[in-house]
Amino acid sequence: MTLAQRFIRSDFLYWLALSIAPRAMTRSVLATDPAILAAANPIERRRAWDVLRNVLPVSARAQGLLNDAHFVATPHQLPLDRIATPTLVISLEDDRYRTIEPARSIAAAIPGARLVTYPSGGHVWVGHDAELMTEIAAFLRDN
Repeated sequence: MTLAQRFIRSDFLYWLALSIAPRAMTRSVLATDPAILAAANPIERRRAWDVLRNVLPVSARAQGLLNDAHFVATPHQLPLDRIATPTLVISLEDDRYRTIEPARSIAAAIPGARLVTYPSGGHVWVGHDAELMTEIAAFLRDN
């Protein structure tokens, strides 16, 4: 088992990292530039920290997180052109998980898909929560 796998399975190590290395956790878990979080309004900072804290117990989520990491590194070809339901695809240019190009490809492959992107905000869209929730509500209302 790698060090990263041990870390992701340990509630204590995750909590310890939150306590002593919050900027590193912002970079690695939230896939967000810590400077963006520092510049955000207090409500957005609180939301991001809630996301980080609510990963606990990380041990209960470890397999899902490891699966996510695997499929980001090794994407599978899927018949996206066969999706016939309204689809909203969301990503941010500076998401450190590098989701923007896959999001663009997914949106292009799914007939009628709508793509929403923002230039900054990392994986948890810091600074865009209100406008993104408005986009999602409109999408749900219209579809």
